[in-house]
Amino acid sequence: MTPESQQIAIATACGWRDIKHTNHEDVDIESRSIIYWSGLTGVPPEFIHYENRIKIPDYLNDLNAMHEAEKALTQAQDYQYRDSILPAVCKDGSGMIAMTASARHRAEAFLRTIGEWEVEK
Repeated sequence: MTPESQQIAIATACGWRDIKHTNHEDVDIESRSIIYWSGLTGVPPEFIHYENRIKIPDYLNDLNAMHEAEKALTQAQDYQYRDSILPAVCKDGSGMIAMTASARHRAEAFLRTIGEWEVEK
């Protein structure tokens, strides 16, 4: 998966809506407001109005963002994620253990857990 598709898949799984690329020049037609963020933006789950569009979290580089994403897992998914998938993703020959997994490792394991990981062709 590309980094962008990973970001979108995780944000969607966490309840973000209307995810799209924006830049400083964009205007939200529905709310008639200027969008001041560039990159991937969306409407977070706690808001209902499209004028609440903000930049989505940087799941691949921010451990705090991934910690929040992990809260979206069901209890069964959480067990699978922590007991088998995350340790398997972290076995890269570097001696890394799941406890010190990077945000990128956690993002891949999260997507594998929820069945959204796609192998690039």
